[in-house]
Amino acid sequence: MKNISLKFGLYAVALGLLATSASCNKESDLTPTPVKNWYEIIEKADMDVVDQKIYDIWEKFEIGIFYSDTLGWEDRGRVDESGNPIYYYEVLDPNYDMTSSASYSNKVTWTLIDADNPQEKATLMPLLEYLNSTLLAFIKDADVHIPAIMVARKIKRGSTERKVYRGFNYLALNLSQYNDDMEGRTVFRSEFISQTCAKKIESLAGEFRRITEVLVEKMITTRGSWGQQWDASPFFPEYRTVQKNIEALDVWDMDEIRARLEEFEILIANGDITDNDQDYLNCKDSVNFYNTAAANELLMREQQKKVDPKTYGFLDIKFSGAYYYSPTAVEDLDDYMKALFTFSTDDFEQVYEQWPVCVSRFKKLKELMISAGFDVDALRQGMI
Repeated sequence: MKNISLKFGLYAVALGLLATSASCNKESDLTPTPVKNWYEIIEKADMDVVDQKIYDIWEKFEIGIFYSDTLGWEDRGRVDESGNPIYYYEVLDPNYDMTSSASYSNKVTWTLIDADNPQEKATLMPLLEYLNSTLLAFIKDADVHIPAIMVARKIKRGSTERKVYRGFNYLALNLSQYNDDMEGRTVFRSEFISQTCAKKIESLAGEFRRITEVLVEKMITTRGSWGQQWDASPFFPEYRTVQKNIEALDVWDMDEIRARLEEFEILIANGDITDNDQDYLNCKDSVNFYNTAAANELLMREQQKKVDPKTYGFLDIKFSGAYYYSPTAVEDLDDYMKALFTFSTDDFEQVYEQWPVCVSRFKKLKELMISAGFDVDALRQGMI
């Protein structure tokens, strides 16, 4: 009985294997549905000079360039409850970012080029020529993969206009920030290169970021050094006050302000204005504020060092809405990438000699870039 059961079991397994084999043979005849390459530029009859240049660039680099954020649509067989087709649209959305929040300071806004206006569309040509001759050649040599580029009239992140913005798997370029002269091209190329390189090196940047994270974690009791409000607890609620005192000490023209106060006092003495005149009160307040700042200058200088973001390795903090924020991790890397292609090591050390943490981070990132195969100095010198 056991032998019969065993034989029957083996026979069933064999039948199953045969059925599976036959099924596989049938499936091997199936042809896969082709995947549409939305970034491909298709040649069309009667293209104008702008579209012809974009097609020529595609032929040369296989990088699609678009002046719209909607690449196309297709019918995938879906319908709504009324039976009307639901079309699929392929779009480039700079706000699609799996690593950042949708807060105002991170929100990206953009203004598209009016492609129906021939004169406005023609303004694309200088940037297209520069992409063709220089920028896309850099991408190819640096072995950086950028499948698509969207050129917009303007691009902002929060309240700050950006020349180049890294979207998800593509670059967005701000046409209004491109000046077609030597200085303009150099500035634009610096940000273009820093953005494209940053994407490739982000996975190696942990040690670079840790230099600042350690200092900030010692300063505050909670984690979260990236993208946090700077002029508030647990950072520095006194930041604005200190900065205003330092501005008064270093920037205000007190000779002019005091001279205006004397003029107001003469007008008051002559009865031309009263001592409630708002301009007079503002001028008087400015003198009093400066005198208080000067009396506490030593303390203010010490406080400035404490609250300055460069003390902790941030090259800059962002003003958005009504508040100051430390950069996000991505913005911080972008700031240093841009510095790498602006300063030699010696020049950076000279400019930031009071900020050793910034110098340390600059050198660390340069070391990481070199280890990733980028000749930083040659790239920077090529931009001069």
